[in-house]
Amino acid sequence: FLRGQMLPGLSMSRSLGDTQAHSVGVLAEPSIQASVEFPQGNSLIIASDGVWERVTAEEAASIAQHEGADPEAAAINLVVQARSRWLQEGGDIDDITAVV
Repeated sequence: FLRGQMLPGLSMSRSLGDTQAHSVGVLAEPSIQASVEFPQGNSLIIASDGVWERVTAEEAASIAQHEGADPEAAAINLVVQARSRWLQEGGDIDDITAVV
């Protein structure tokens, strides 16, 4: 938070394009360390809460498995599924992001 203010109020350590948060030490450049190896046929799914609030982990794993060697198609399918379910329920749609 900025001194004497209720801003920026981020609960994260990285933020893209947020100059106010940058002024208090929040960085835009991610820390990446590739040290996890996955057996052939396994996937890592990283998604925002907008996906996880509408698609279960089991459904996401099934989508990734169905798409096989095409992680981009799996990510797109996850986003499409989540968005469809948000639209069915009406109201606001949360942010929806997925990387497989």
